[in-house]
Amino acid sequence: MGETGICWDNSPAESFWSTFKHEHCYRHVYATKTELVAAIGKWIRFCRSVRRHSAVGMLSPRQLRAVTPNGCRNPSQAPVRRSG
Repeated sequence: MGETGICWDNSPAESFWSTFKHEHCYRHVYATKTELVAAIGKWIRFCRSVRRHSAVGMLSPRQLRAVTPNGCRNPSQAPVRRSG
């Protein structure tokens, strides 16, 4: 983490919430806070398994895990397991 006021520290979270708002939240109306919380949980599960990501060649996380070891885009980036 960087110094106070450095915007890049929080960029992954900001990107996630921006995407959530534009792709889901602005298209729905929630009558209660409970509905909103449930929608957020559903969206997170969707992003972690089904939603395609441009950074990995438009593969979903599920597809990426199926074609590469440990979900790494490049097999050379896969973590090395050490026995001991």
